Amino acid sequence: MAADPSTHPLLLERLAAHPIADVRVAVADNENAPLYSIWALAKDADPDVRYQIAENHCLPLDLICLLSNDENPYVASRAQQTFNRLQGH
Repeated sequence: MAADPSTHPLLLERLAAHPIADVRVAVADNENAPLYSIWALAKDADPDVRYQIAENHCLPLDLICLLSNDENPYVASRAQQTFNRLQGH
């Protein structure tokens, strides 16, 4: 359900707070998830959730920039790669 693009945004908002990280990862990758939920997930305790967001090329640059300074080096590196790709580098 969290990965299904036809899932209603309000349900995705609830699933963004799910205790299982894989569910939150699926929400982070769902094109129908509300942007405010994605912003909240960008601060998720689980680095896998943040990594999923960092590789999404459809998100605002300021969100990708935030993740390029992530405490986890894998998340930060992936966000920097995404940022560079979006900038055409």
